[in-house]
Amino acid sequence: EAPRKEDEGPRDVKGFGVFDQDDFEDPSLFFFDETEYEEKVFTFNDGKVEQKALGWSQGGCQHMWPGSFGMCEFIAKNGAIIFDRQRSSVFELGAGSGILGLVVAQFAKDVTLTDGDKREVLLLRENAQRYAPASATVSAQHLPWGWKEAEAKGVQRGSADFVIGAEVCYVPDCIPLLVETIDFLLSSAPHSAAFIANCCVSSTSSQAECRGVLASSLAHRALHAEELP
Repeated sequence: EAPRKEDEGPRDVKGFGVFDQDDFEDPSLFFFDETEYEEKVFTFNDGKVEQKALGWSQGGCQHMWPGSFGMCEFIAKNGAIIFDRQRSSVFELGAGSGILGLVVAQFAKDVTLTDGDKREVLLLRENAQRYAPASATVSAQHLPWGWKEAEAKGVQRGSADFVIGAEVCYVPDCIPLLVETIDFLLSSAPHSAAFIANCCVSSTSSQAECRGVLASSLAHRALHAEELP
């Protein structure tokens, strides 16, 4: 496990780049095929916040999962209170199409969209280039979970004021590494926090099992959690 600094206080978990050529064995992963995607426009907070994004066009694929939409609604209503446009640094984990991170970018200064699936990073990079607000810096990075993976990617410990994620707690075996990554990324500043939303679970697990693994993983790393309404 990554060592914790003695002077680091408790951090809250609320409610819960660009990749390098060396990351890829298949050069075709560097070519973005626009025909595989479709653009959609989403509105949140009664139309006050709008976000465009590309998403997979194949049958069965979605731009957003239920937890992502709920989190975007929450951010659209509360982002101006939570984030600082002049300084907030945010990492999104398991970003998928990156819609959540792009909504956050309307309220923060720097947003890094990450995913462990290298093909998703191509989509994240394209969405960041096309749809990021001019007021923020938005980048995309391949980032498998775990502090060793983060260090190997050159990510600095404590480099995020906030960590966000939606539908990232649906496979119990992956949750400890998710929490490990949150713990690695969050700064020790009093305002730092993670916001996680989850509605879905895998067909071989349950909400109760995922909640139990999440709670024990947070407790193991001394991360305080509270459930938001």
